[in-house]
Amino acid sequence: MEVELPKYVKILNPTDSSKASELATLQAIYLAKLSGAELMPIFVVDDSLARAAGISGPIAVEQLTRKGQTILSSVKELAERSGVVVTPLLVKGQTAVTILDIARAQGASLIVMGATAFSEIDRLLAHPISVSEKVLRDAPCPVLVVRGS
Repeated sequence: MEVELPKYVKILNPTDSSKASELATLQAIYLAKLSGAELMPIFVVDDSLARAAGISGPIAVEQLTRKGQTILSSVKELAERSGVVVTPLLVKGQTAVTILDIARAQGASLIVMGATAFSEIDRLLAHPISVSEKVLRDAPCPVLVVRGS
């Protein structure tokens, strides 16, 4: 039986400052280096979460944008030191939907992302499903979910 192994050409890495996200980024860099794939770290500025927490829209967007720029800069530096081609993206939108849209538009071969466990209270206050669950269900390509603990 002849089987052709998948080739990773473009690896998407949705990122934030969580421990799970940091671990997922290390996995994404490793896989990109091994496969010669381009790494696309993504930070989504999702102001709907800030509004739900009572933070003003423009202030939240500005704070999240600065945070995203800092995170993407760190990921880019780390990946480039490993010899990986990096194209960071900072975009505004609903997190899961935006990740899925970018995966489709960019022809992602793999998504590597972190998953943070929700408590039942978090689940009731946040969303019915987590971002990683939504991406896992609807992604146009394989998804590697890295747990934070």
